[in-house]
Amino acid sequence: MTGLSGTRSTARRASWRAGLFVSLPAALLLSTFVLAGSSYAVGERFAVVIGVGRYKDPRIPELRFAAEDARSFAKLLSDPFAGGIPESNLKVLVDEEATRGAVLAALGTWLSRNAGEDDTVIIYYAGHGAPEIDPTSTSIDGFTKYIVPHDADPDDLFSTAIPMADLNRIFARIPSKRLVLLADACYSGVAGGRTFYNGPTERALNISREFMRDIAQGEGRVVVTSSDSNEVAIELPETGHGLFTHYLLRGMRGEADQDADGRITVQEIYDYVYDRVVGHSRRRGGSQHPVLWGAMRGEIVLAMAPGAGDLILRSSPSGKISVEVNMPDVELFLNGRSVWVSTADEKTYTRVVREGSYSVVARREDGETYDRLLKIHDGESETLWFGFGPRFRYPRWDRAFWGRSLFGTGLAGLVGSAGYYGVSYNDLARRDLYTDEDVSAARQDYSEIRKMSLIGGGVSALTMGLGTYLWFTHDPFPALPQGMDLGWGPAGRDGWGVTLQLNR
Repeated sequence: MTGLSGTRSTARRASWRAGLFVSLPAALLLSTFVLAGSSYAVGERFAVVIGVGRYKDPRIPELRFAAEDARSFAKLLSDPFAGGIPESNLKVLVDEEATRGAVLAALGTWLSRNAGEDDTVIIYYAGHGAPEIDPTSTSIDGFTKYIVPHDADPDDLFSTAIPMADLNRIFARIPSKRLVLLADACYSGVAGGRTFYNGPTERALNISREFMRDIAQGEGRVVVTSSDSNEVAIELPETGHGLFTHYLLRGMRGEADQDADGRITVQEIYDYVYDRVVGHSRRRGGSQHPVLWGAMRGEIVLAMAPGAGDLILRSSPSGKISVEVNMPDVELFLNGRSVWVSTADEKTYTRVVREGSYSVVARREDGETYDRLLKIHDGESETLWFGFGPRFRYPRWDRAFWGRSLFGTGLAGLVGSAGYYGVSYNDLARRDLYTDEDVSAARQDYSEIRKMSLIGGGVSALTMGLGTYLWFTHDPFPALPQGMDLGWGPAGRDGWGVTLQLNR
């Protein structure tokens, strides 16, 4: 038995005799692990995924990404080569589906009737948490904390929401010895996060962590929350996810598998998510610390790393792949599977991999792609750098960009021609004309001024017309032969220049 408290100290892991799986359907893969110190078999896996971003009562603030968090997590769990949970064992409740009755039925009835003692249960919740003053609360802070379903009434959370304390009774109905609750919510009541408070504003909120410990009571129950009791769970507009879920998804896609055994455990996920959430929130001027509570018997596996392979032993030969890019929103594929997307703060991906061949593909949003094929030997490290930039490629010239540029240039030229004519004519009008020669010279100068102004204005008008045409119609530039790239772009890590590249 391994005890886990609400600190970041890494729990002592049970030793392994052997851990292996064969790359068959994921449900079978995860059921073939042999854990040292564990005398019970590993059965099926069940999951309930809940996400509420829109609420029936308009007084409850909407959450931009809670529903998408739940959908993305459910998709990952159902992936045969990641979470490996069959659809028959997965229940997803999003927005209007996540009523109080539906949530209680999924947790207290569906799981209790289907999940057995040797099965693993994963429960995920993204949405609001809310504290409410309760004179009868047994908590030292005097608040009852609630999960807020879609049909909750903020003035009557007692009868329309789900008290966190009730989860003990609900979980007791589930016979599984391995139950994990992942909650991307907070209970601080502070505005701006995944929480709200509808009580007296004169009362200071100081939420105790005690309720998290109470929920995690019992063998094999683990609770991971996105933030500590008095912190705010942040949402990230640039990723379309909550901060916690963003790194949870990345970790379960393979980044958290630091020992390269092909299995991503609860402890590995927590260690990975904690480091990144804390660091990212600090860079944004906030403070968010995920918390883990509970006691595990052996190790609880959440997912498999992409491309885990045919047979994996902990002692398998391994190496390391590092990929560095120079901009955000570059998606990285390892052996055909998406494993990472760069951000403004993180442009380097590192992963321990087994010995073997790997296809590495980096793709930007506009389709620009680089790929490499690597051979990794035991103890070897390979580092790749992919330089993306504002490279203007003939097949991909942005007609709107060039149209606007030409239109602006033509407009500036037209204004300049008019200004030239006005200033020159004004100077000419101020001349003193005493003789016929002076008049003749003035007429000649005026003719030149008018000619130059007309030529400049005409060229400018044509440029504006061409810009308008490009802006709203099509790209007239011919394409270079496929695979050839000509333009202005990065010539190295620190340099820029005109490049002519023949892509393989």
